[in-house]
Amino acid sequence: MATEYHQQTLSGVRFERDYYTTKQISEIYHVSQATACNWCRKGWLQADREKQLGSSGRGGKWRVFPQQLEDIETKHRDELIELSRHYWIRLWAHKIQGRR
Repeated sequence: MATEYHQQTLSGVRFERDYYTTKQISEIYHVSQATACNWCRKGWLQADREKQLGSSGRGGKWRVFPQQLEDIETKHRDELIELSRHYWIRLWAHKIQGRR
């Protein structure tokens, strides 16, 4: 008997967390943790750095705010779909080549 797969949604997790780590972001969007850190550093994701005890430098882990991720996935969904259209043929070709 086959089991159903249910992907976790951000709306189901939001109330459990005050923020996401870059590791969690990398798992959600299937990118490396370094890429998620770069997104934070460049300001593409609204995030702040957690202060480390005894550290006067910029160190600390990034904390990404869940509301921004939800806004990107809900309010900007149609815009992102439109912007991604030119990749669709390549994605489809990649998918059907994988079937062979």
